[in-house]
Amino acid sequence: PEGGSSIEWTTNTYHQFDGKNNDVVQLQNGLFLNVHEDHDSDDINYVLGKYDGERVDWDWTNDVSADENYANGESPAITVLDNDLVVSVNDKDGKLSYQLGEYDNDKVYWTKPVEYGDGEKPTIATLENGDLLEVHEGENHELHYNLGRYEDGTIDWYSVDNYYGKGDHPNVTLLTNGDIVLVFEGQG
Repeated sequence: PEGGSSIEWTTNTYHQFDGKNNDVVQLQNGLFLNVHEDHDSDDINYVLGKYDGERVDWDWTNDVSADENYANGESPAITVLDNDLVVSVNDKDGKLSYQLGEYDNDKVYWTKPVEYGDGEKPTIATLENGDLLEVHEGENHELHYNLGRYEDGTIDWYSVDNYYGKGDHPNVTLLTNGDIVLVFEGQG
């Protein structure tokens, strides 16, 4: 709310799927893309939702099956590049990987996973210049970050494994003015 100090929350919208560790983005076409771990396996799934003016409808068309698998691992995070091209990151057995996804005709088509380093619990944001900022946990509760650029169907990580500080469970986002916000559990 402009100038206000509170938010008026609407009623929760419940979508039944068996998942955890969610992340969500809004695609440029207005749809929402939710990625999450399956509750009982190492599957990472996605579901598309459509905002109807009051809530996000996760079952907005019978042609889109909810909870489609696209990867294996833990801690998925997602960001939008442009033209409904998305980057999803996750970890599996201490290895970080990314996948590119492209929305087309009520479905997201994913590339094969590409490993890019060691770590866990990654989070990712697209910077104002289109580059990517990925932050993750390393050993001994250390937070590290990578900077990358999308080029010709791949991500070139041009600055890797930079030490940020101590913490757990990072989450990064970009404000409309270009400032970066990184939140995490502190070590104290």
